[in-house]
Amino acid sequence: MRLNRVILAGLFTLGCTDDGEKTDETAASAAAYEGDAPGECSDGADNDRNGAYDCDDPGCAGSPDCDGDGDGDGDGDGDGGDGTDADGDGFASEASGGDDCNDNDSDVYPGAADPLGDGADQNCDGSDGVDADGDGWPSEAGGGQDCDDTNAGANPGMGETWYDGVDADCSGGSDFDADLDGHDYDVYGGDDCDDTDADVNPSQGEVWYDGMDADCAGDSDFDADADGHDAEEWGGDDCDDTDPLTYPAAYDRPDDEVDQDCNGDDRTLEGLVLDEGATLSESYTLGSTFFSGALDVVFLMDTTGTMSGTISALSVATVDSDLITVTSDVNYGYATFDDYPYGSFGYASTGDTAFSLRQQLTDSLSLVQTATVTTAVHYGGDATESGMEALYQALVGAGYDLNCDRLYSSQYDILPFIEDPSDPFAGSEVGTYDSTTPGGGDLGGMGFRGHATPIMVVITDATLRDPDMGDPTPGGCPLDAGSNAVISAANDMGAWIVGMDADTTASSPNSRLHYLAEQTGSYIDSDGDGALDDTPVWVVSDSDLNGQVVEAIELIEEAERSTEYRQVRLEAVVDDYGLVTDITPASYSAVTKGDLPLDFDVEWTGNLTASTDIQTTTVRFELSADGVAIESFDVLVEVPPL
Repeated sequence: MRLNRVILAGLFTLGCTDDGEKTDETAASAAAYEGDAPGECSDGADNDRNGAYDCDDPGCAGSPDCDGDGDGDGDGDGDGGDGTDADGDGFASEASGGDDCNDNDSDVYPGAADPLGDGADQNCDGSDGVDADGDGWPSEAGGGQDCDDTNAGANPGMGETWYDGVDADCSGGSDFDADLDGHDYDVYGGDDCDDTDADVNPSQGEVWYDGMDADCAGDSDFDADADGHDAEEWGGDDCDDTDPLTYPAAYDRPDDEVDQDCNGDDRTLEGLVLDEGATLSESYTLGSTFFSGALDVVFLMDTTGTMSGTISALSVATVDSDLITVTSDVNYGYATFDDYPYGSFGYASTGDTAFSLRQQLTDSLSLVQTATVTTAVHYGGDATESGMEALYQALVGAGYDLNCDRLYSSQYDILPFIEDPSDPFAGSEVGTYDSTTPGGGDLGGMGFRGHATPIMVVITDATLRDPDMGDPTPGGCPLDAGSNAVISAANDMGAWIVGMDADTTASSPNSRLHYLAEQTGSYIDSDGDGALDDTPVWVVSDSDLNGQVVEAIELIEEAERSTEYRQVRLEAVVDDYGLVTDITPASYSAVTKGDLPLDFDVEWTGNLTASTDIQTTTVRFELSADGVAIESFDVLVEVPPL
C-alpha cells in the first residue's frame, strides 16, 4: 500500500496568555506538519499548530508513534490504516497490509526492476526476475523462460495443447507441428499430411510400397515412377514401375525391346521411328534386288510331236549340278506350250494348249524333274506354235480367255497365276499359284522372286507365232500376245531371253528368238572377244542341250557382273516433310553389277511436328543406274506422340 501524505493548510495562530503575552509554545516556529520529525506524534505538542495534537493530527496517520509495536519489530501493529513504509519507497510493507515484500530495502517494491539471477525478488512477484502473470516463471524479457508473461497458462512447466495457437510449454516450436518434424499439419495450413508421425513430411524421402505416403506427395505409395499406375506386384497394372513411360495404353516405341504398353510384347515396325527435332543416321545396302546372284530359271518346252527326244533329254538335275560354281541360289520352273486350240493352229482333242504351267518356280529339284519326265507330246497343228503367248503368260500370269466369254474352259483357256477381278474370268476362277510350294515367290506367272534374275529358256523347233509380225491369232482376251507384249513384260521383269533351237535342220525359230534377246538386252560374250554383243540363242542337239543351257546361264551371270554403269545414285523421290537431309555418298561411279550391293548412309531429321497422336509418313527412295531406276523402296516413318 502506498502512503498518501496529506498536507493541511491552516492559519497558524500564536498561543497567547490571557494578558496577551506570548508563551514559550507560541514563541517556537510551527512545523510543516505533525509527524514531520521523529517523535512529534508523541510529544504532546501541536507542532504544526493546527489545533490537533499528536496522533489526533492527520499528519501522524501511519506513524509508528501512533501504532502499537506488539512484535517489537520497529513497525506498528497496524490499525487498518494506510500501513507503514519504513524504507520510504512509497510502498507499505506486507506486514502492515501493503505489498512491499521487503520494507527495509527501498529498491524492493512492486514494479521495481528485478534482474534475473541475483537471488532477490525486487519486484515482489514471488520469484527472482519479472513474472507478470504470476505463474512462477520469470519472463523471457527479463531473462527468464516464460515466453508469454501475460498468460499464466504459458510457461515451460505447462503441457502443450496442440492446434490452439498457444505455445503453452514455451518450446518455441509451432503449435501446429505436433510430431516436431518441422512441418505444420496440413489441416491447419501446413504441408504435413500426418502430424502424428515425425517420419512423414515433405522433407522425407519416399519409401515405396510400405503403404505410407512418407513425403506427403499425395500420390500412391505403389506408383514409384509416378505414371498414374500402381505396380503389378502390388495389385496394379504397371508392368515396370521404374519407368514413367511404361504403363497400359502408353506409346510403345517399336523395336526397342521394351514393352511400354504392358501388353506382353514389344511393338515392331517395318520402318523408322523419328522423334520431332531428332537426327538419325541410317545405313542402307542397296542393289541386291537388281543383281543378287540369285537366279530363277524357267524352262518353256515345246511339246508338239517332233519334240519328244528333246523333252526326254532335258535334265534339270544335271543343269543344277553344273551351276553350283555359278550360284547356290537357283530356283527352277517348268511350263509347256503347243498352240492355240483354234482352227488349224492346234486341236483341243489332242490336248494342245497355248500355255500350261507344269511346275511353278521352286527350290525342289525333284518336283521339277517329275514335271519334265511326265510331259506328254501333242499334235500342234501347223508348224507355227504359241511360243509368244507362252512367254507372255509365264512372265505376267494374266490368263487367257480364247472366246472372250469370261467363262473358263480347261480345254481352251489359260488360268491366271493369281486370280483377280481384273483377270479374264473376273476373279471367279482360282489361279494356278500354290502357296505350299517350297521356295519360289509369287510374282509373274511362274512365281518369280523379287530379288532373283529371271532367265526364260525357250526350247522349241518351231517358229513362235507373233501377231506383231503378221501371224494370225484367235483374237482372244485380254490379247493374243506378240513380241511387243513379251518384250515389254521381260524388260519390266529384267528377264533374260535364252533360245534353244531344237530344229537342227531348218533352224526355223532362230530369227524371232534372236529378236527377242536383242530387244530385251540379253547380250553375252559367247565368242570371247570381251564385248557383250552376242545373244544367248543356239541350235542344239538333244545330247548337248543341258550343257548349252549351263553355258548360257554362266555367260549371263558373267555379263550381269561385268555390265558397267557410269553412275549409280540414291535419291528420296517422295519426301513430303523434308525428312531426308543428306545421303552419303551422293552417287557411285563406274559400277558393275558385280560391285552390287552398295552402301548408303541417309541422314534423317525430325521435321514433322509431333502431336498427341502417332503420325506416319512414307518416304520413297529410288536407286538409279545411269538415270534408269533399278530399284525402289519405301520407308515408313513414325513420329512418336507428345
